[in-house]
Amino acid sequence: DSKDVGYVGGRVGAQRNSGYDVTGLPCGPAPGHPETSMLPVVHYPFAVPRNAQSGKRRINCRSRLLVFFPLACVCLCGMTSQVDAQAPELIVEIGKREIYEGESVDYRVTLNHVQDPSPPRLEGFDDFQVETLGEQSLDSRQITIINGRRSEIVRRGRQYNYRLIPIRAGTLPIPAPTASVGNQVLTGRKIMLRVIPPSDQDTVILEFTADRTEVYPMQPFSLKLVVAVRELPGELSGRDPLTVQPEPPALSVPWLDDDQVPEGTNVRQNWREILEPLVSRQGGGVQINNIGRSSVFSLFENSATGFHPQPVRTTRTDADGNDAGYWEYRFQRTLVPARLGTYSFGPVTLKGTFATDIEDGRLAGDQIYAVAGNVLVTVRDVPLEDRPNSYIGAVGTFDVSAELAPTTVRVGDPMTLTLLLSGQGTLADARPPDIASLPGIDGLFRTYEATEETVGSSRRFTYSLRPLTTDVTEFPAIPVSYFDVDVERYKTAMTQPVPVSISEAQTLSGTEIVAAQTPGDQVSGELQTNEGGIFANVSDVAALRNDTVQPGRWVAVWTGMLGGYVVLALVLGYIRRIRKDPSLLRRRSAPSRAMTALDESAAQITAGNAPDACESLRRALTGLIADFANVPEAGLTPRDAADQLELLGVDNTLCESTQRLLDACDAARYGVVAGGDVSGLAREARALVRQLAGVLRRTSPTVARRHQVTAVPILMAYTTMFCGCGAAADLETSKRFQNAEQIFADAKTPDDFIRAAGQYQEILDSGFESGAVLYNQGNAWMQAGDIGRAIASYRQAKRYRPSDPFLDANLRNALAARGGVPLLGTKKGFVGYVLFWQEWLGYRETF
Repeated sequence: DSKDVGYVGGRVGAQRNSGYDVTGLPCGPAPGHPETSMLPVVHYPFAVPRNAQSGKRRINCRSRLLVFFPLACVCLCGMTSQVDAQAPELIVEIGKREIYEGESVDYRVTLNHVQDPSPPRLEGFDDFQVETLGEQSLDSRQITIINGRRSEIVRRGRQYNYRLIPIRAGTLPIPAPTASVGNQVLTGRKIMLRVIPPSDQDTVILEFTADRTEVYPMQPFSLKLVVAVRELPGELSGRDPLTVQPEPPALSVPWLDDDQVPEGTNVRQNWREILEPLVSRQGGGVQINNIGRSSVFSLFENSATGFHPQPVRTTRTDADGNDAGYWEYRFQRTLVPARLGTYSFGPVTLKGTFATDIEDGRLAGDQIYAVAGNVLVTVRDVPLEDRPNSYIGAVGTFDVSAELAPTTVRVGDPMTLTLLLSGQGTLADARPPDIASLPGIDGLFRTYEATEETVGSSRRFTYSLRPLTTDVTEFPAIPVSYFDVDVERYKTAMTQPVPVSISEAQTLSGTEIVAAQTPGDQVSGELQTNEGGIFANVSDVAALRNDTVQPGRWVAVWTGMLGGYVVLALVLGYIRRIRKDPSLLRRRSAPSRAMTALDESAAQITAGNAPDACESLRRALTGLIADFANVPEAGLTPRDAADQLELLGVDNTLCESTQRLLDACDAARYGVVAGGDVSGLAREARALVRQLAGVLRRTSPTVARRHQVTAVPILMAYTTMFCGCGAAADLETSKRFQNAEQIFADAKTPDDFIRAAGQYQEILDSGFESGAVLYNQGNAWMQAGDIGRAIASYRQAKRYRPSDPFLDANLRNALAARGGVPLLGTKKGFVGYVLFWQEWLGYRETF
């Protein structure tokens, strides 16, 4: 009885009698908490005086304190331990129990009182298409201290969200999900969902079609939706039927939502470019994909945005077989497929009230639900029939060009051929043309495998060539074939032939070959056989590096990288948490929302609607300020806006400019303003919005940006350490190396070359291990006629320079001069096959 029962330390019942606590002393609400108290909420019938008119005796509760207060504490502690000891449970929730066919429903599975749960298993959902919407943690920890007694409540759990799309109508069972928790299997509850089929009516007809159901990659196709609404009855037949509803009917068109366009297809226009011209400024139309309350098109947050295409009046046959008038509203979108496969679009649904009759001089309507089924579009591969050998896998429309450099060479000199394929289409599967077998190239040039690079809408193929004969005066045209989707057939583009001049290779003696080689060069590809001598030394000091493996540096790098990884992981985890902050998300989207409002103002100025244009200008400024200050936009006056800017740290000059412009916009909204004046306000507002956005970004830095600035130098520092593990030669070693090179260059006799080899050995004995020094020492021993020591030096050099083609060539020459069998590239048994990569990497790379 609320008249006789109060709450200890809290508010009394309906008559608001003076409350009494368990000590018998009058009490009221806790200070600052008129509705609650820190004490447990326990009913004590005896703790409140009976009605004054009853004359009954008041009971002094002091004598009850020793009994009931300990009892309340025991109950509270029992409840705490009971919460901690609750058993794991699986909770199932659903957004609606009834939906229309073609709609979806939210489905939630919660694993409660479970630590580190695994996702539930959804088995038997054959009547539904299941989409995963993500998951979130429900872990929490609550510590309460009452009268010095500490209690702790720990909750563990995880929530999994799904979207269920029924594939048929009727009463469908949603099977019970299951989840494994340790050795226990939790089972949820089974839920029945009623899926209502569309009603049999001819008031609203949806027609959803595609202009092509089979296309090739990069071949555009259009999706078209026609909404046919029967004309209004009686004398209102000439009035647009989408202008009489109090609320726009809800139209769901998945393919008009950029996020719901199937992956593998591209859009030519985003949804704003399609729907913005269809916004109804006078009301009416249809609401599409729930765009409205939070849309940039909506001026008031509690209104829905109506989209109203230009209607076309037609005649159709109704359900009774009679001709009837209809108003048709059309929506269309063009998509471009990029991948092979079958894509499903739809279904399209429309739900709302439509006028069907006139009763007592007023329109009467019916609730209508209409559905248009899915449309399937198959993207097939280009045909095999008539496919030319020069087809490279590109689909679209392209041009091809070729560059060859140099054009004046000797036999065996390297040349570079670049093919550039540019145009519109898919280049992901484009492969380099096979030019080795083309007439004019086969047998005349040695070709090497091409490299590929995609730059924007073009694809570049680069080949390495070597001419084999002088009987070539022109590099031939290269055919490149692609599939043109516009005409649906193959087309072949030809490059232009390139004049070339090829002369005989110069024959040099062994000494000349050694002296003519450029220092330190290493080339990729196949090395041509050299029978006239050995290839030259590495004489560039810049190429001289200590190849000794230094584990200490590597361990320091790995430790630093691990530390950097841990720091970066923590930073990224923190960034993910703060990105869910609504105020942060609001600040990020503030500039784009403001620019959208400015664009609306420009359109209204063009249409001659000065008041609405001024309102859009005002909304752009106040919305920007409200978003950065995280305050409600509604009711934000010019003075309030200036105050918020001051709180955000904006200088007074900019605050005053903002207040003055907002005052001018308010004055223009309610006065007679010329179009030119409004245009001036628009220009000033656009400049002010850009200035404010830049200032507010700087005055409101995000934590993510600060941590990002911290993380980047860490990664750069450790990357620099990683790349700098090979030590360059010091000054003393460089001098010794140059001295040995000078002795080698001036050598005339075998003894001179032996002295040069000794100088190289002094460098090696000092602890400076270098493949370049060993390579040069091998050349010195080779010139001195000591083939055995030359082979030994070459083999040691290969430990540090395994892919040097000049080193391989000199070693082959030394082995041939020795009369032995070249062992380079020969089989080495099973271990040689397994460890084939050892011949590609040096000591330092292997480590």
